[in-house]
Amino acid sequence: MKMGNITLQGLKTFSKKMNRMMLQTGARHSKFLFFVDDFGFHYIPESTQKPRTHEDHYIERVIERFNQGGSLRPVDYSDITVNASYLLVIIEKYINLRD
Repeated sequence: MKMGNITLQGLKTFSKKMNRMMLQTGARHSKFLFFVDDFGFHYIPESTQKPRTHEDHYIERVIERFNQGGSLRPVDYSDITVNASYLLVIIEKYINLRD
């Protein structure tokens, strides 16, 4: 896994292509609807329909950690956010597109 070059702006620009798409987490294969706006990323899990949000400062912290270690395991970000699995889907798609 390549790491080290993800920026918030780059990820947000890329993620706009997936706005309003149904995506799926890696580990549990949980489906969720993804939205992006000027304030962050928004996820609506199909199972609960309860919206979850990552404001930019949380996204930046996850990106910083990812750039250091390259992990796509949600547990490695549990001290930052309990919703890392959703954000890691976006990061993985971004990295795969660049490779």
